[in-house]
Amino acid sequence: MAANYPDIGSRWRDQHGHVVVIAEHDIENQKVVYQRPGYEWHCACPLIIFWARFTRTIL
Repeated sequence: MAANYPDIGSRWRDQHGHVVVIAEHDIENQKVVYQRPGYEWHCACPLIIFWARFTRTIL
């Protein structure tokens, strides 16, 4: 079964209310790579945790 990844460039809100932008997918390790506005480095999180802690947002 293929994993369902969020669209690259889409905006999501984490459990603390911070907005992130999806930068890429790490399919081999089943991770979502995202970037927080104003933060220089990319962040990554396992796909299963991403779906539990993030919600889609329209800005």
